[in-house]
Amino acid sequence: APMPPEGWPLLFFIHGTSGTSAQVHDRGRDPGTGPREPGGGPARIAAARGWAAAGMGSFLAPEHLPPEVTVNGQVGNNFFNPRAMRGDYQQYVAERLLFRRLLNALAIDPALCPGADASASPDGRMRFDPDMQVIQGHSLGSVTGGSLAAVDPMGVQGVVLSGSGASWLESIFGPMDPLPTRTIVEVLALQLPPWETLDVWHPMVAFAELAMGTADTIHVLPRVLRHPVPGRPAPHVLVVNGYRDTVVTDNMQRAVVGALGVDFAGPEVGPFPDGQILPRILLAGGAHFDYPAGGNRVVPGVGPRTAIAVRYPEDGIRNGHDVLFQLDAPKHQVGCFLADLAAGRTPIAREGGAEGDPCIP
Repeated sequence: APMPPEGWPLLFFIHGTSGTSAQVHDRGRDPGTGPREPGGGPARIAAARGWAAAGMGSFLAPEHLPPEVTVNGQVGNNFFNPRAMRGDYQQYVAERLLFRRLLNALAIDPALCPGADASASPDGRMRFDPDMQVIQGHSLGSVTGGSLAAVDPMGVQGVVLSGSGASWLESIFGPMDPLPTRTIVEVLALQLPPWETLDVWHPMVAFAELAMGTADTIHVLPRVLRHPVPGRPAPHVLVVNGYRDTVVTDNMQRAVVGALGVDFAGPEVGPFPDGQILPRILLAGGAHFDYPAGGNRVVPGVGPRTAIAVRYPEDGIRNGHDVLFQLDAPKHQVGCFLADLAAGRTPIAREGGAEGDPCIP
């Protein structure tokens, strides 16, 4: 398809811990018996719906520092120095904000992209439309992406979060992969004696939250939809999470959907109640819809917005953390989310089909 006169709509993909900028293209399905599907990343989903895509590597990404130096990206989670850890997470967001400005300033020679049609461009150059952009973040990228959507003065038209969670407090008591976070904090960081148990009421947990609170995405996520910044676009939001996720566990998933203020569509796949996020959504004033669902939340001063969470079971190869990359149905939902936005329609969360299926209704 030719580039629209105002430029390509842009999907900005934000990778997770130990990820790279190339994952926007290469983060395809893992078959479990060989290399990932080549070129199967978010860029393919975007391109099929007429969108461009971009990604960048974090300052701790393998393309900038060797994994053995960053402990495969985990050095940013510096439990031994909360002030540094807070700064790392703030830097993740600041880098992406500046990178968006760089992307929006580009004017690209079409000769660099054989087959691209920029004939509608006023100056013959390819560029990105600053008024039609979606942030997609996975895992750590969902923390960064959610915060970016909340604080970037430019705003965005859509947000897609996968493998997503929130709350420093909750993050201590859930994740088991790649390391059991609670054990690290309890035994190494706090060096608690054997008779003392770490729980949510421990004073050191409260102190840690106070020390790092300004970089906790749970405190800014309400600015996306619940309490939007006046004069800034309020995005449509799609959250795609999985069960069983050992990286961003159910308690962290509950925190992110509660802070965002999304509703739930389709079946809840986790066991009731501890393996589910739907009860938390209902407790926060949300609703449970059958497919299709959209325009379900009225944002003060803005109007109706699609704000939906969906959930899928793990595929037996990767755990539930990676359902968006492993399964066709959520890829189809993301693709239709993009297609609806580009067409000027309120996005609809449809029951997922094959990745490239038409968006009906």
